[in-house]
Amino acid sequence: MKNVILTALVILYAGTMAYTQTVDPVKYFEFLNNEHVAIVSKSLEYVQHSVHSDDMAGVEHKRVELINQIGIATANVNNRPSDKATAQLKTDMLSVLNAYKEAFRNEFSTLLQLKMESDNSFEAMQKYLDAQDAVEKKLAAAADRFLQAQKEFAKKNNILLVESDRNSEINQINRLNNYHRAVFLRYFRLSKRNAAVLDAMSKQDVKLMEKERVLLLEESKQELKSLQLMPAFNGDTEFRDAVVNIASFYKDMAENDFAKVVAAFRKKEMTQEDVDAYNKAVDRFNNESGALLDNYNQTSDKLFKKNVPKPAIETKQI
Repeated sequence: MKNVILTALVILYAGTMAYTQTVDPVKYFEFLNNEHVAIVSKSLEYVQHSVHSDDMAGVEHKRVELINQIGIATANVNNRPSDKATAQLKTDMLSVLNAYKEAFRNEFSTLLQLKMESDNSFEAMQKYLDAQDAVEKKLAAAADRFLQAQKEFAKKNNILLVESDRNSEINQINRLNNYHRAVFLRYFRLSKRNAAVLDAMSKQDVKLMEKERVLLLEESKQELKSLQLMPAFNGDTEFRDAVVNIASFYKDMAENDFAKVVAAFRKKEMTQEDVDAYNKAVDRFNNESGALLDNYNQTSDKLFKKNVPKPAIETKQI
C-alpha cells in the first residue's frame, strides 16, 4: 500500500469574510488540515521504513503509530465543535479517517495474510494483487474526495492554498509505484504462462504443453516490445531490463527448448537424442532461471531504495 499517501495542503492567505460565523472557518480549516498533515507524515514514515528497513518489528511499529495517529485525529475532530458552514467538511474529514482506519487496521491485516500466501501459487499472487489494488483504490478515492472538499471549502471562505513541499516526496513515491507495477505485471504475466508450460511438461500432456508454449512465445514477444518502449525511471533502467532479460529467456525457451520437448513427446518412442533434448531443456531452465530471478529481485529492491527518501534519523533524549 505504498502509493496511497494523501496530498498535504498549506494555507497561504486567508481573506476576511463579510458575515459572522459561530466557528471561524479559517481556524477550523487549519485545525482539520493539521490533523490531516500529521497522518500524511506518519504514512510517509511508514512507507520509508517499509522500503529502507529490514527490521519488520520496526516497520510494524510505524504502522501502529499511523493507526494511533488516525485514532487521535478522529477523537480530536469529533470533539471539536462545528457549525452549519463547517459541518460538511467535518463529515468529509471523518469519512476519510474511517477509510484510513479500515485500510490500515482491518484490510491491511487481510492483505498481509494474502501476501504471506501469495508465494504458494500464481493464482494466490493474483488474488493478493487484486485485493491490494482494491484497497488502494478505495483509499485513493476517499483521499481525493477530501482533497476536493478542502479546495471547495477554501474557495467559499476566501482561503488561498498551496501544496506542501513534502508533496514532492509523495509524488515521487506515487510515480515509482505506478512504474514498478507496470513492469511487474509484465513479469507476472510471463511467469504465470511459463509455469503453465512447466506444469504441462511435468504431466507429459503434449497437447496442453504445445498450447501453453505457443502462448508463452506470443506473450513474450508482446511484452518484449512493450518493455523496450518503456522509458527509464529517473535514469534507472536496471529493473526494466531485468524483466527484458526474463522475457527474452522465456521467448528463447518457448521457441527452441520447449519446442524440442514437445516434438520428443509426440513420438511413440523417444530416441536418445530426444531424451537429451528434454534433459537439456530442464537443465537450462534450472541453471538460468534462478540467476534471472535473483537479478529481478535485486533490481526491484534497488529501485525502491534509490527513489524513496530515507526516513529521518530518530533521536531520543537520555
